[in-house]
Amino acid sequence: MVDPNRSVDENCEYEVETEALPGDVRNWSCPRSVWTDSEHDDPKKCIWHTDTDNKSIGERVSDCDDLPEQLHGISLCGLELEEEADFSNCTLIDADLRGADLEGANMRNADLRGADLEGADLRHIDFTDADLRGADLIDSKLVGSDFTDADLFDADLSESNLQGAIMKFANLWKTDLTDVDLYGSVLTDARIDYDTEFGNYCSYDPIREAKDNRPRIIVNYITDLYSIWHEFRNRPWSCNGDEDFVTGLNRAAGTYRKIEIIAQRNGLTSLARHAFTCRKDVHRREYAEQGQIFSWIRGSISNLVVRYGESPLRVVWTALLVIVSCPIFYFFTGGLYHSEDDTVLSYTPTGLDLSTTIDVFREGFYFSGSTFLGLTYTNYQPVGLARYIAIIEAGLGLILFALLVFAFGQRAKR
Repeated sequence: MVDPNRSVDENCEYEVETEALPGDVRNWSCPRSVWTDSEHDDPKKCIWHTDTDNKSIGERVSDCDDLPEQLHGISLCGLELEEEADFSNCTLIDADLRGADLEGANMRNADLRGADLEGADLRHIDFTDADLRGADLIDSKLVGSDFTDADLFDADLSESNLQGAIMKFANLWKTDLTDVDLYGSVLTDARIDYDTEFGNYCSYDPIREAKDNRPRIIVNYITDLYSIWHEFRNRPWSCNGDEDFVTGLNRAAGTYRKIEIIAQRNGLTSLARHAFTCRKDVHRREYAEQGQIFSWIRGSISNLVVRYGESPLRVVWTALLVIVSCPIFYFFTGGLYHSEDDTVLSYTPTGLDLSTTIDVFREGFYFSGSTFLGLTYTNYQPVGLARYIAIIEAGLGLILFALLVFAFGQRAKR
């Protein structure tokens, strides 16, 4: 790979710092001759390590016949290769390829450990069997690239575009995939672990900014309730939803389904549950956009009551809400008759003092809990319309108990 215009009397002075590269290539120094083709800021560096935009090495890369090459720490920052380069079997450890246009290059079996490819155009590149451990691919274009059997351990692909990329059998342990566009990508048998980061919501989810990421269930419950109210208030309930918005929802649902499947195959139940519930949230919003009001109502109730079958605790919260709220309805719809004292506990226009009010609601809470749990030993009987409230509460008790069993079954199944 020696250029005839370069002097062979001087060698490139590029040397690798001890901690910059993995142990198997430490203390490496470049054996190439100094680049003398042009004036540049690094007069004692070869063309590969010279940090300048004033160089064209596309032909040198594509025509070299002595590959595999050791190209540790090379600088192709911002360069556009003239032809499809062949870096197969090359070692480009710690290379600076930021913003480079490498579209269509051959990186099969290349060693790119620690390489910086931030913002690079890497579309339709063959990364089969490539070693990309610790590589930086933030905001890079990876559309249609092939990562079959590639090692992406601890790589950072956040905000990159992986549409249509093939990642079969790729190692994605500790890989950062936050805000990555995975639409149309193939993740068959890819390996992920608990440290693989997909972010809280996928890049296509249009409502991810409005969601509260805090893990406390009561906060999420209130946030979901607000989200549902916002959807109801702002939808015209027609079938004329924004096509682009609906398309984004479809892609978000497909991405969540993809993450759910790969998480299940790798035994990551928490990630699988999160992706499943996010997908259901997207479908609910899609129902609102398309005017499917009954499907939206069903999805909203399922979300609030049981988190689509994934949260037993949310069923418990709903049960407590029913038990605590029903006494209020009892006292405003006829009251409760006490058979021993021959009195009726109910709301009166003259009102009640604080002590009596506490006693009334304490007894009402007792009757409500007994009715909800199906207990019969109580001296109280509902009067008037309160009888129908009691029937509804008893029915809700049966339904919520069944949903609680179902939710525990869902978690055990995953």
